[in-house]
Amino acid sequence: MQLLTIPYKGTAPAMNDLLGKQVDLLCDQTTNTTQQIDSGKVKAYAVTSLQRVPTLPKLPTMDESGFKGFEVGIWHGMWVPKGTPKPVVDRRDPGTIRAALR
Repeated sequence: MQLLTIPYKGTAPAMNDLLGKQVDLLCDQTTNTTQQIDSGKVKAYAVTSLQRVPTLPKLPTMDESGFKGFEVGIWHGMWVPKGTPKPVVDRRDPGTIRAALR
């Protein structure tokens, strides 16, 4: 199988192209795609973590699907524009940050 990476500027344009059948496959975070999966607009095959995700408990992992040991994790960074005043940066609220990452 040949795959071509298309550098989309976010999930929305990539999902639009998947729904419009301009692309055949999308690999993205489940936090961005659960609504389309749950609504049946797209068919999900597996998650890339070694454990199933709580929001899609019936969706198998790649490991369970026969790709033993397959795992792709993601990470998020938090940035602010250069020159952001220190008092603004110091106002980070851990509760707000945790809620944003859910």
